[in-house]
Amino acid sequence: DTLEAGGSLMKLKGKQPASSSQDGSGGAPPGRDLVLRVKSPLKLYHLAQIYDEYDGTRWLASAELKRGRITARSAERSAFRVISSRYTILKWLGPKLYAPYRPISFERSSDTASGCLLRTTFYNSELVADNYPNLPFSYMVSSEISTELEKPLSEQTPRRWRERPERAHYLKLPEKKISERLKKKVGELTRNAGSDYEKALILRDYLRDNFKYQQYSRPVPEGRETADYFVFELKEGHCEYFAAALAVMARLAGLPSRTAAGFSPGDFNTLQNVFEVYEYHAHAWTQIFVPEYGWLTMDATPPGEIQSQTTPIGI
Repeated sequence: DTLEAGGSLMKLKGKQPASSSQDGSGGAPPGRDLVLRVKSPLKLYHLAQIYDEYDGTRWLASAELKRGRITARSAERSAFRVISSRYTILKWLGPKLYAPYRPISFERSSDTASGCLLRTTFYNSELVADNYPNLPFSYMVSSEISTELEKPLSEQTPRRWRERPERAHYLKLPEKKISERLKKKVGELTRNAGSDYEKALILRDYLRDNFKYQQYSRPVPEGRETADYFVFELKEGHCEYFAAALAVMARLAGLPSRTAAGFSPGDFNTLQNVFEVYEYHAHAWTQIFVPEYGWLTMDATPPGEIQSQTTPIGI
């Protein structure tokens, strides 16, 4: 379902998945094709899809998420920095347009805007028509980036909840499927944490430091809960296992969380001053809400397994 530069329009085949996969096929496709180039002032993840509902096996995009909107809070504007990134898609992998979280506007380049309509949510945008536009396809996206990591809001003035779904929505778990040993493990790990932010880091680093990345790992047996099986028996897996486990453990610790899919930052080309994102940069991670900071990207996959290099290699 791809379209080479200058090729004719192609129909979108099938529907985009409404859930993450846990079939053991790996977190990234094995291909090495260049998917997109990004000119951005910061090294950031490229978000395509969020999943907010967990059924014990996989993460789903719920109806609440699809209807979700961000409510503006003018008093908080000083807590964000707005950055602009230019994306150029060179290979279509689906109708999603990528963006750093949280995007506030998408603007198509004049040379690619003809006949192209977009459907925009609070976290992404996607093609409305049944055809892929010709490649290369370029657009600008403006995103709000938290500036509070160095100087967080005080606990007395936590960041207000800005999404229409209530905070409790991001704490729901299928109680009958979550094991007591996983609840106990999360309690032991976070017992002495001094803040929600510290809880999130403890859980992230527990997975980073104690589990092995394996792209082609075994699938979860039928009837088993994914996070419990990964933590206590499998002990290795691709990025979706790490993302799913961290999101479940964060909710057990009282932290609103969800999983995210898209691409890691990619390779930085020093000659062209752009990030080059290939198929093998496809990735899954976790978003965790901490009152002092807002929604944060939390990646439990061991850092050494996330490919990112500077090119040309000699520079």
